[in-house]
Amino acid sequence: MSKLLLSSYMSFFRKSLWVLSLATVSLFVISDETILINAESVEIDLLLNRLIDVTNGLNESDLLEFIDYDDYTAYQSKAFLRLSQQVGVDDFTDAKIAQYYALYCIYYATNAVANSITDEDVRFQNITMPEWLVAENWRDETNVDPCGGTTITPTNGTTETSIAATLFATSGGGWYGVTCDAEGRVVALELYRNILTGTLPEEIVLLASDGPFSTGAGNLGKLDLFKNEFLSNGGDSSWMSNLGSNMTTIIVEGTGFSGDIPLLPENLVNFNIRNAFYTGGLTDGNFAFASRLNYLNLDGNMFNTSIPVTLRELPDLEYVYMSDNLLVGDLSPLEGSPAIMEFWADGNPSLTGPLFSWLGSMTTLASLSLAYNNLTGSIPVEFGNLIKMEQMWLQFNGLTGTVPTELGKMTLLRHLELESNAFTGVIHASICNNTEGSFWVPGTLQTEGSFLVPGTLQTVGADCFDLWCPCCTCCDLKECVSGVHRSPSIL
Repeated sequence: MSKLLLSSYMSFFRKSLWVLSLATVSLFVISDETILINAESVEIDLLLNRLIDVTNGLNESDLLEFIDYDDYTAYQSKAFLRLSQQVGVDDFTDAKIAQYYALYCIYYATNAVANSITDEDVRFQNITMPEWLVAENWRDETNVDPCGGTTITPTNGTTETSIAATLFATSGGGWYGVTCDAEGRVVALELYRNILTGTLPEEIVLLASDGPFSTGAGNLGKLDLFKNEFLSNGGDSSWMSNLGSNMTTIIVEGTGFSGDIPLLPENLVNFNIRNAFYTGGLTDGNFAFASRLNYLNLDGNMFNTSIPVTLRELPDLEYVYMSDNLLVGDLSPLEGSPAIMEFWADGNPSLTGPLFSWLGSMTTLASLSLAYNNLTGSIPVEFGNLIKMEQMWLQFNGLTGTVPTELGKMTLLRHLELESNAFTGVIHASICNNTEGSFWVPGTLQTEGSFLVPGTLQTVGADCFDLWCPCCTCCDLKECVSGVHRSPSIL
């Protein structure tokens, strides 16, 4: 049947899809257009039914949009049609069909697609939406497996040996950013700094190792979308909860993701949403099953809530970053934390209360940053127990009292900043003796001049016009922020 003859039926079948199943070509009639698609599938309708079955009907109505031709724009429809063009698609396993479809959904939903972020950004006015920076083998190839290798369709006379030779001779490197295991399942998707736009689709759950939408297409353990600043999640990250028990790393730092933190996967190790736009979900329940969580970076999101108590119950949690989160309350939810090595929670003006004495029992701490908050009270003498401490920033709070001599037990300490508080007295020789360089310490056998101290302490900041500090390298907030480095010997 010619395209001309086929088009003559349009008045009778205005909203009908005609598929002329040929060995390598199919004609699709959509609304008032005739689109020639080089489909490899002999039976498009059977392929569609297989896809619906294997995906457990996920977004089935959107997938079938190519039958309702009022609006032929759904990324699912585009993904299916692209799937149908793959060499040998009728011989694909269900898992491989789901794999291609899930990846094409991601591509068509995030490549040169506008969203609320781009709509509000003047840089996108009157320009063509940018495409992915790198899209090797995602768009133009129809015979390159996402996991690497070239697919072929066996014909009469083709032997196992010739197939192997052909694959060896023409195998490709797979699709950019896709890593697979030996069984051909996607284990990592790394599309960082790649100018993704649009909204990341929930079809990514088809790559999960298990769960309600697992298809065998993936064993996904890592999702890295770092610094795709124009990529949205549509305000909904609930799909993260269904990424499977093998998911260990989620990185959406510097994206346009917003809404609530979801219930985190049970074996998640690294969760980084730094400088995104989350405003909710910082609750005990969403961390309840993340017993393997080791790295948590929430910096730059505005939660306006307290620190979840659940964090202190996570046995492997070592790195916690909660700066500029609009945290409220105090530090009491951290009491009893067994493993935290770094805790940074700067720039939370509503974070109040004291530096509790029990903080001195968190002997795993090596880096503590609580600057630019509203903490009060004194530094507990128990801080002397933190012998692994290497960095401690407490500037710009409401702390008072004297600086405990016990801080001198922190022999690994490299940076200590106490400026813009209300400390009195002196930075004791027990602390200054840990500095590197030369300075004068009165009351010692060296009654004049200076002497060399081979210590580790490189930076000491304090209000040394109010607090006598013979080893300070900067003497107020302005100096310390600007990087002024005084010689201790001049004091």
